[in-house]
Amino acid sequence: MEHFYDTIGEDWFDFSDIYSYVVDNFTDDSHFVEVGSWKGRSASFMAVEIINSKKNIKFDCIDTWEGSIEHNQDNKPWVTEFQKDKDFLYSTFLKNTQSASDVINPIRKRSHDAAISYKNRSLDFIFLDGSHEYKDVLLDLQLFYPKLKRGGIIAGHDYVNCEGVWTAVHEFFNCGVLWDGNWIKNDSGNWGPNKPLFDLPIHIEAGKPLAARTSFLFKKP
Repeated sequence: MEHFYDTIGEDWFDFSDIYSYVVDNFTDDSHFVEVGSWKGRSASFMAVEIINSKKNIKFDCIDTWEGSIEHNQDNKPWVTEFQKDKDFLYSTFLKNTQSASDVINPIRKRSHDAAISYKNRSLDFIFLDGSHEYKDVLLDLQLFYPKLKRGGIIAGHDYVNCEGVWTAVHEFFNCGVLWDGNWIKNDSGNWGPNKPLFDLPIHIEAGKPLAARTSFLFKKP
């Protein structure tokens, strides 16, 4: 199936290599969760990757589809639609992802409420891109990390440009400075926010938090 994600919504999706990697490297009957799906751009990419892999991977998309604090500011172009129709964003997501709907399981809940429905050590991959407020990111990490299997991967977006995200990530993983030896290295040296995306198969190491572009990533030991 050909990708169609680039026809959907805003161009905020810059972690396709992470999504491709987890599909390539996890097996049948894996369980993936995306927290914060907006209009479905990243979800549709993941769904097509799963379809093309011919693997039986369960993929949940968790969102209120009501927008978070930064989405509901008066200067945002979609605020009018939000005010007119509380289901606007959810309807948009369903329409945009219809071609891959057999793979996508939308869960319309707050992430904190959805997390309790999963058993501990039941998930293979979790991607956090919901609220970027410090307290919400920290709570997402606290609630979702125990749900991760050993060897599973938890990752998230907007690490570099959102203070609430990187503060919560540092605190949760007990790392003072994340741009050090714990972070990815390749032939170019240490990775930073503007350097090329990493070669994941070489550089993922259990118990070491990794970062690339605006994302963070951690493999559970």
